[in-house]
Amino acid sequence: LSGTLLSVLVVGVVDVELVGMIYLAGFNINTITMILLIMAIGLVADYSMHIVHAFLHVEAKNREKRAMLALEKVGGSVFLGGASTFFGILALSFAGGEVIMTFFVMFVSMVVLGVAHGLIFLPIALSMIGPRTAVVEVVDSTLGVTADGEVVSSGSILLRSIGSSKSITLRAPSLRNF
Repeated sequence: LSGTLLSVLVVGVVDVELVGMIYLAGFNINTITMILLIMAIGLVADYSMHIVHAFLHVEAKNREKRAMLALEKVGGSVFLGGASTFFGILALSFAGGEVIMTFFVMFVSMVVLGVAHGLIFLPIALSMIGPRTAVVEVVDSTLGVTADGEVVSSGSILLRSIGSSKSITLRAPSLRNF
């Protein structure tokens, strides 16, 4: 399953949970709650996409290790982003008025749920059903390449996906045409 679909799933689940939070808090569905549900899409997508992006760009032989490395790489930043948003909105808890309290409860709920799903649910889902590794290793090469990466003679490279038996051969054209 692709990381994008998992992120969309997380955003959808959090929005459904927020609708439940509207009911539990005794709020009505109105303009304010709908605006906050729409805002939640962007906020939760931000938390989850950082994790998915890191998962797709770390190098490891299996999904479990990639999920752990992704959390090590950006988990702290995602948590601090959620914490700073939470503390930034905390001042609203002292204000009066139904609109302000609706905004506060909904915003705190979306931050807590978004960070929890981004740091707990999503890495577990990625480790079980996330995209497979795209890391390859060079098995054999007859291509002439300098230390700077400049191709100096034609040849081929045999690449194999780590953790798989799939391989591909890439052939470089003759340099006489250049």
